[in-house]
Amino acid sequence: MHLVTQYRQIAADYRRLAAMLTEPADKQALELFAKGWDRVGDNREEMLHSKERAEAIDVRSELMEKRKACSDVAHSSCRGL
Repeated sequence: MHLVTQYRQIAADYRRLAAMLTEPADKQALELFAKGWDRVGDNREEMLHSKERAEAIDVRSELMEKRKACSDVAHSSCRGL
């Protein structure tokens, strides 16, 4: 999440700079940069959440496989599954 925070900070910095300007075209350009950094942050955040979901699915799959193996064999390492 550290990178997501950095990307959001860059977007906020561009918005602060835009607020200081008087020329509409310049303000618009900086706002466009800010929106771009927001999108980068959104994409990074989605990627992290997708990775977390995939890892959770992998853990559940491993647990299900272990439970299935333990149902066939009474083994001390299977207690609590």
